[in-house]
Amino acid sequence: PKNNFATWEKRMRGVLGAIVNRPAGKASGAAMVYEECPKSDSSQLSFSKSGWTKPLSYLRIGSPFGPRFHPILHYTRLHNGIDLSSPSGAKIYAMGPGKIITMDKGYNGGAGNYIAIDHGDGYVVKYLHQSRFAEGVHVGDRVRAGTHVGYVGSTGLSTAPHLHLQLNKKGSGVDPVPYLCAHGLKVPGPKGCGAPKYNKY
Repeated sequence: PKNNFATWEKRMRGVLGAIVNRPAGKASGAAMVYEECPKSDSSQLSFSKSGWTKPLSYLRIGSPFGPRFHPILHYTRLHNGIDLSSPSGAKIYAMGPGKIITMDKGYNGGAGNYIAIDHGDGYVVKYLHQSRFAEGVHVGDRVRAGTHVGYVGSTGLSTAPHLHLQLNKKGSGVDPVPYLCAHGLKVPGPKGCGAPKYNKY
């Protein structure tokens, strides 16, 4: 039912309240540019035929891309990514090969601590609301699928721990699900790869 998520948001607001800019642990800064390539941490991950992997060991959409009533701001606006349900502290992985172009710590307009990875062809994926970044990861690093880049948190404009996955295509925000599905990553649920609108990318 359409109201399921709205009901969940209302309940979460009542229980948790607005957790805004929760303090994070020590994180790597973005002042220096390095060229090291961190090792993949992929012992518990599975990889698609295209060599890509999920950003979390378990993938479930808590809130899809599109207009929604914001649980903190209390008005309807575009949710320009997907929220992936996950407990605080869960490891976040780079989905595919690319280059880290941004690592920013702080409130950041509600994004919280986030990392942006350029995966090529004009596609940049942002991993938002992190509690902290993985050790040894820096701006300028070239990563591979399964590289550990951070930890799930609730920094920024957030009501509970989760990973907000945001995809920019040549600078414009688009739904990440078709992109994930096109790389062979299974996304369960009514807004996942099984939905008819996502059969083709």
